[in-house]
Amino acid sequence: MSVVIDQEAWLAYYAERLGVDAISLGERDIRLALALYHGVYLPTAATVEYRANELDLRQRYAEFGFVPNVPTFATGRIKVVLRNAATTTYNLNAPFVVRQGDLSFLATEPLIIPAGQVEGSAAIVAQMQGEAGTPQEAAAQITTSVAWLRGAAQTITDVVAGRDGGTSEEIRAEFRAFAFNPQALVRAEDHAAHVESTHSFIGRAYAHARTRITVAGGGYNAVSPIEGHLSLALISSNGGQPTDDQVEAVKADLLRHTVPYGEEALHVVKAVPRTITGTVTATIEPGVDQEDLQALIADALNDFIDWRTWPAGRHVHAGDMWRVINAVENVRYVNAVVLAGSNRDVTTLQPWQFPVGGFSPSDISLIDPSVPDPNPMSFA
Repeated sequence: MSVVIDQEAWLAYYAERLGVDAISLGERDIRLALALYHGVYLPTAATVEYRANELDLRQRYAEFGFVPNVPTFATGRIKVVLRNAATTTYNLNAPFVVRQGDLSFLATEPLIIPAGQVEGSAAIVAQMQGEAGTPQEAAAQITTSVAWLRGAAQTITDVVAGRDGGTSEEIRAEFRAFAFNPQALVRAEDHAAHVESTHSFIGRAYAHARTRITVAGGGYNAVSPIEGHLSLALISSNGGQPTDDQVEAVKADLLRHTVPYGEEALHVVKAVPRTITGTVTATIEPGVDQEDLQALIADALNDFIDWRTWPAGRHVHAGDMWRVINAVENVRYVNAVVLAGSNRDVTTLQPWQFPVGGFSPSDISLIDPSVPDPNPMSFA
């Protein structure tokens, strides 16, 4: 029988240590508790069946979006310089082997030296992955015996080093650094606040938990709820769209600070403005200048629909407008607010959209009770 406790028991223990009921744990506390459970408790638990091998460790941490370094093979080119110009086109078909000391490399394309030329090259890839398989940009030797290669200078150039994969201990150490970092980002709102405070070129970041936003061919698509994903829609500091480079910079920065989300689970896109307009009818105090009041009401509505303060994920409701209009001086009461679009009562915002007020004075109809109604209703 195993003595290792499961996730539910761990959450109960974590809540007890905080002095609260497990049901009262917030999203941030739950994520931190699970990070500790998977990152610290399980890897060090004194039970054989839970001592993870490296594959299990990677898979478990991947649930939090943590991706360790993946080993790669070094690449480069083998360059050949003849003593004399080629009398005809020389061609050495791939694959052929290149050696440098104890290391071997495989050509992935043919080596061609045109007639009248003295130089040619071909791409090569290491046969040993990681840093240990990386060659020097120095002399090498093609193992294929070809007459026109005799006496030619052969060197490896344009080397891209191979990368070692992360070991189990490195993965644990890096993950713990994420989990215990008080500045680590866990909740959706943490990510948004970090972007807004760190990047001066971003005016607002709308964060949507459990949402995947994709952009293809200029079109947006969102899937929600989808567990383990987070999307951020960015607005530039001037209220427009950020550049592609700025979006990439924000995502790269977030990946250095986030705990739960990795490259494939974190989606950062440009926010798209959605103009909000409609018609308003209100009864006003007698004798008020109607043109001035129409402008005041339109300004009040447009100030209310402000991307700088609009709550992320909230749709625009006509009912919200009533309070704004009623607060304008000399408005007695609101008769009607009708939003433009298929639904007169609410404008639905997609996760990638942000509202922009588009009301003008001409959208505002005012009723002065001191002025007789030109079309009074008659009752027979």
